[in-house]
Amino acid sequence: WLMRRRAKYSWRTSLTTSPDPVKDERLPQRVDGALEPLPEPSESDDELWRIYDRGRRVQDALTAIMDEHPDWADDSDFSHRFGVQNLLTTLEWVRKRLRGTASKKSEAPRFCFLFPHHRHGIERFALRQRGTAVTVDLCAKCRSEINDGHDPECLMVPQRPGAKRSKPVPYFQRSDVYAVAGFGSFQPLEDA
Repeated sequence: WLMRRRAKYSWRTSLTTSPDPVKDERLPQRVDGALEPLPEPSESDDELWRIYDRGRRVQDALTAIMDEHPDWADDSDFSHRFGVQNLLTTLEWVRKRLRGTASKKSEAPRFCFLFPHHRHGIERFALRQRGTAVTVDLCAKCRSEINDGHDPECLMVPQRPGAKRSKPVPYFQRSDVYAVAGFGSFQPLEDA
């Protein structure tokens, strides 16, 4: 029993290194194309112009990450990788909506608060921590783990980015844009 528990929670003591969206989804190549100009809406539909504006904010956020963290694809802090991945996913949705290839009813992508690459069955969930409850977006897998009484795996990052030796902590315990936005749970990542 003890060995299974140690194995189950071993993620708590090390930085997240998997999955790696840089390799799995070829993020650096996708970033280049993502910064190309967005197609402007051909109609005077307010909703399409709001989506267009969101796309511009996403592109600005991508540019900010590239400028502030030029080594984002090689950094041991995976929060940048997942930030880029989530912004690219949002931008793909924006482009589909602007081109008319996505349904008007299609919702913007949502990401799991605990591990932002989880995307299946995202729903709002009251996450209880240290005597308080925070409503966040959680995937079906993480909700199931919590409901079963377990701590689901979460994105672990260096407590002090850039330090040679830094303790791994859940990303939301830092005060960077990813924690402020909760990868979209509290506000869109591009607005943080």
